[in-house]
Amino acid sequence: MNIGIIGTGSMGRTHAAAFAKTPAHIAGFVTRSGRSALADEYGVPAFATLQEMLPHVDVVDICTPTPQHLEQACAASAAGKHVICEKPLARTVADAEAIAAACEAAGVRLLVAQVLRYFPDYAHAHDEVARGALGDVRELRLLRAGHLPSKAHENWFVDLDASGGPLFDLLIHDYDFARWVAGEVTDVQTRSTGGADAHVFVTLRHASGAVTHIEGGWHLGPGEFRTALEVIGTRGTLRASSSDRPYAATPSSQTPAFDPYELQAQEFYAALADGAPVRVTPRDGVEAVRIAAAAAGAVM
Repeated sequence: MNIGIIGTGSMGRTHAAAFAKTPAHIAGFVTRSGRSALADEYGVPAFATLQEMLPHVDVVDICTPTPQHLEQACAASAAGKHVICEKPLARTVADAEAIAAACEAAGVRLLVAQVLRYFPDYAHAHDEVARGALGDVRELRLLRAGHLPSKAHENWFVDLDASGGPLFDLLIHDYDFARWVAGEVTDVQTRSTGGADAHVFVTLRHASGAVTHIEGGWHLGPGEFRTALEVIGTRGTLRASSSDRPYAATPSSQTPAFDPYELQAQEFYAALADGAPVRVTPRDGVEAVRIAAAAAGAVM
């Protein structure tokens, strides 16, 4: 299985390191300049365009800014290549639906990298709810906060039209987790201090009757990152936070036994090689974008 990665930034590097731990072969990278230190590191070609790379790969792994996902996913699927796509799947619901539809029509797999489902604390919480250990879920309280992402050139995160800001790009992890645990979302309410470095509060109401409260943003100081979860049910409560264990904070703090990116890559490889199921479906990717769009549109 030959995997080609579009994008050589932090997520491209993270995906490459994770897939290097699977039997898959990293066959190349797409970078605008056609030159890449990351490609040199893996001893593979760097391509200037996706079209140049397509004949050499079976799978296209999209690790580019969100607004580019639609065009790249559609081009890959039209060429009969399976698609892995970083979160958010797209910047709009219409684009997310179009990506899912294009992959389905082409008969290729669409694997959405909503990696939070692979973090041990969050996976454990879901499994405890699924087996009934907490009873009926009544409330979730989630925290995800860090420093505004920076880039040496063209920091697209500060462009709210491109990234959607923390309400879209960051908290989409928690929207997806909340839906995974408490079911479909019927209402979204948002409060925000505004801007790319906003401190935001989002309330989700679920068809099950559960309520999710999410706090987060890119408002913390440099180097700071905090997460926390609390799931309250009729039979008990489960809590975890990034201060509890070193693997719960950021990708750089992962221990090999609990690296969620490696777990995700292993599951994706099994899905593509053997048709094994994955815990994130294309619909999950679309619905996470739908909730994010509602949250961004409901700012007070």
